[in-house]
Amino acid sequence: MSGLIPHFLNRSTLFSANTVAVNDGTHQLTYTELKQHVDNICLLLLDGGVLPGQRIAVVGKNSVDYVALYFACTNIGAVIVPINNHLKESEIGWILSDCDPAVVVADLEYVQMLEASSDNLIGSMQRFVIGGVAKGWQTLPALPIGVVLQAGTAKVDETIGITPESLAILMYTSGTTGVPKGVMLSHQNISSVVIAWLAEMPMERDKSRFLQATPLFHVGGIFVCLCTIATGSTLFMLPRFEPQLALNTLSEKSITHSLMVPSMIQQLFLLPGASEDKFHSLEFMLYGASPIPQSTLKRAIEKMDCQFLQGYGLTESGGVATCLSAKDHAFDGQSDLSVKLKSAGRELLCCEIQVVGQNNKCVAIGEIGEVIIRGANVSKGYWNNPVATAETFVDGWLRTGDLATQDSQGYICIVDRLKDMIDVSGENVYPVEVEDVLQGHDAVAEVAVIGLSNAMLGQEVVAVIVPIDKAILSGNRECIKILSDELKSYCREQLAFFKCPLRVKYIEAIPRTPAGKIKKQVLREIFSKR
Repeated sequence: MSGLIPHFLNRSTLFSANTVAVNDGTHQLTYTELKQHVDNICLLLLDGGVLPGQRIAVVGKNSVDYVALYFACTNIGAVIVPINNHLKESEIGWILSDCDPAVVVADLEYVQMLEASSDNLIGSMQRFVIGGVAKGWQTLPALPIGVVLQAGTAKVDETIGITPESLAILMYTSGTTGVPKGVMLSHQNISSVVIAWLAEMPMERDKSRFLQATPLFHVGGIFVCLCTIATGSTLFMLPRFEPQLALNTLSEKSITHSLMVPSMIQQLFLLPGASEDKFHSLEFMLYGASPIPQSTLKRAIEKMDCQFLQGYGLTESGGVATCLSAKDHAFDGQSDLSVKLKSAGRELLCCEIQVVGQNNKCVAIGEIGEVIIRGANVSKGYWNNPVATAETFVDGWLRTGDLATQDSQGYICIVDRLKDMIDVSGENVYPVEVEDVLQGHDAVAEVAVIGLSNAMLGQEVVAVIVPIDKAILSGNRECIKILSDELKSYCREQLAFFKCPLRVKYIEAIPRTPAGKIKKQVLREIFSKR
């Protein structure tokens, strides 16, 4: 591999010219057609004067055009800035101001919001719209359906001035703990992760079919997209995750591979039609981004009857850094799940992982410390933010802020986020441990555990529950008290007293990022006022 992102598409176009590369539910392109679409967009951008290193911001849903934009930007040495389409106007305006793009591309439905986010800034950019016509905006080239590459067809030399170290993607973190930070990802960062992951997840050229339910503005979304393109497989994309649509697509399109965060898997099994036959073609299910309840994983293994892979990582590590392999997920349906299934697996080929204490020395086997990562997948830092870069990237290591243990075989078990740890009278409580217990109760659909201030204890443990019985949300005090007492008693049977929640709160839905991570800061803000 060349270490350059465009190589994935170029190679698959040679070997799988007539295979469908991308299908977004509305349009589909073969590899030949996708390559031509990419080249047409490249020529449009180059004619507009876009230079290597300039940023191209994109706001949209998963689509054929979005995939083509990733390759077009990296072909000409530009830097794509995928922006979360769930953000508010002010948040998008801040990102645009920070990255100062030369070009902005948006789905028609986001044009008005973009214009409102930063009038003066937007007015100075080249603007392209997807899926319609908007005043003051140009349209992207039409999809080249049925094109056959011939001599003289527009092509772009994507190797000029680009090296593996060249910046390819500027991906802003969700900003759940403060102002978003632009993570700088190079061609090498992304390519190394794709190659390392494919060593764990085999895909078959011209035959494998990947369902992408995660967004392309998230690092996990582009990571699985590139894995699919690199292998000459077919990528089916959902514009957004809808449980019924996802379940139907898995069955009707004979999907062989997919990536879903744990909450998505849980939502699938809440559907009345989630029977084994819906997963008849499934070979691999990937999951990650947040801890998966053991009860959910056990049910998924039994129902889906396929191989499972878990990935753990950060945007700053190119999306993943560890893999819990298919072999580690072996389950006979009778005994309890393996202890290994509570871990995030072991380091990928592209990186090295250590668990360190406050002195930056490796902790003993089984002791809790902070996960640090170094390797070809690790970002060089944050855009326009030297202070945060210096705090997070230290002596070549990425400080993740995640607490974990490591066993003698190298398995990493994530305990919790350092910032989410709860201090109860000097005792450390890790919310994930309490969440895993509560998730096993029949009355609990979802749970998040947070720490709130307590005058006597410093902090107290508070469980936020999405109940199976929605009648609880109506506010009947007697029903709430009965269930809360039952859940507290359930915890006391399995946990030390200081880990047990003093309060139980109920909510209709746990707030999450598009990547499926729980917005615990939002929950702390909500319930600190109640």
